[in-house]
Amino acid sequence: MTARISSQKQGLRSPLRRRHLSLLAVLAMGSSRRVLIQAYINSGLPAHTQRAWLQKLTDDICLSEPGNLSQEEIHNAPMLMSAWAKTPKKEESSSSGKKGKERAVAVEGLLKRMIDERRAGNTNAIVRTEDYNAVMKSWVNSGEMNAAAERVEQILRNMQDKFVEGDEHVQPNAESFELAIEAWTIASDVDYAPARAHKILEW
Repeated sequence: MTARISSQKQGLRSPLRRRHLSLLAVLAMGSSRRVLIQAYINSGLPAHTQRAWLQKLTDDICLSEPGNLSQEEIHNAPMLMSAWAKTPKKEESSSSGKKGKERAVAVEGLLKRMIDERRAGNTNAIVRTEDYNAVMKSWVNSGEMNAAAERVEQILRNMQDKFVEGDEHVQPNAESFELAIEAWTIASDVDYAPARAHKILEW
């Protein structure tokens, strides 16, 4: 009986193990990190495994000195931001806790690192509307309710200010405003949330 149960468990684990081994094989073949990031996003691996890998790649970028990012790292940053912003299904039930906030902080950290890279003189580091939207989306999915809504609206205003100052790459689009409205729609911990959402509609 024990042997049968052990065999069943092994059978359940084997698909995930095969996916993990296939990704390691891609790494061994010397594929670019861009390929690896996309592979992990689509792998179906457990959320904690995917999160640990994303954290490693994020740390490699964020902990480097401004001005030293490679072209590949600059291209990888938006993909990492998008990957962090997409809360895995298995984490949705716990997104109102620590993990949701951790994801939002990770995305915002990548955005700030790209801004710092640009300021350090790397003209290839261009922050775009989609990058800001990824940060906003991560906060919407964070479960932080009012705190998240305040941060999303602040980010939207920051985008508008930068665009007015001449940065054409960060013009807020329809998704930007939809995310800000959604953030206030789910901020049920404050009674003024509907009014704040309506105010954004009037911008």
